[in-house]
Amino acid sequence: VRVSETAAPAVWCRECHAEQQASPRSRIASQLVASGGPTYSKMAYAASAALMELRVHMCQNSVASKGVRDFWLKNYSAIKGANMKLPILLRESAGTQAKLTAAYAGGKESSVAVDGISEAEFGEKLAKMMKGP
Repeated sequence: VRVSETAAPAVWCRECHAEQQASPRSRIASQLVASGGPTYSKMAYAASAALMELRVHMCQNSVASKGVRDFWLKNYSAIKGANMKLPILLRESAGTQAKLTAAYAGGKESSVAVDGISEAEFGEKLAKMMKGP
């Protein structure tokens, strides 16, 4: 079969592309696509060059993880937009205590318990960890 040189390339519609971007692996991931605009500026969450990865563990139902879940629903797109190459891993597991872990260059890791804190408090802790060790 010979492909014509004038054939148009395949194009994804905006809705299909958004569905491809949001993997059904977690409830938060699907809600991130549909969430409203960010509440924090991109510059507030620009990561240091030493930051290699962010991991967030949380429970998808518990009241103690509500501040963390709400923060990510409102601010994921702004943070990811400011740090396109930074892996941000949101891990949901029933009964898990909320924890924020940052992995830095040279193998150093730093973790902080964020169980039971508000969105604003989580934002402050995240900004501090993104500046580096």
